[in-house]
Amino acid sequence: MKFPKVKRCKADTQKGMIQILDKVFSEYIRRRDTNGGVYGMGGILAQCITCGKIMSWKEGDAGHFVSRNHLSTRWEEKNVNFQCPACNRFKGGEQHLHGLAIDRKYGKGTAEQLQAISRVPSKIDTIWLKHHIQLYRDKIKELKQSC
Repeated sequence: MKFPKVKRCKADTQKGMIQILDKVFSEYIRRRDTNGGVYGMGGILAQCITCGKIMSWKEGDAGHFVSRNHLSTRWEEKNVNFQCPACNRFKGGEQHLHGLAIDRKYGKGTAEQLQAISRVPSKIDTIWLKHHIQLYRDKIKELKQSC
């Protein structure tokens, strides 16, 4: 007798949980970087950290200064900021401009600190992932309530 294959839910695997955290974290960053609840045609507006373009938070990206490949800074809030798709996707993230903007936003030397942190090997487990998924869901809720 053959048993049907059991389809696993995304949240059942570490890879699936990383995808969920990426999605929740991206929404949090894009909402966080809105300009104080200013509404426009597409909802709350945000400004690209590198070129200054203003657009709906839903249309932009959560752009990483240090590549997402580095787990130690992948979900580091200072490393990720609202970017327009042109800067993030088509101009390679505008790394130099992004670094300068991070230093203006968080203080001189922050970009350099993020690069140093990215070189430290990092391991994550499912408990850490579950905690951070819930953490950023809660932070999104808070942002929604404050608008």
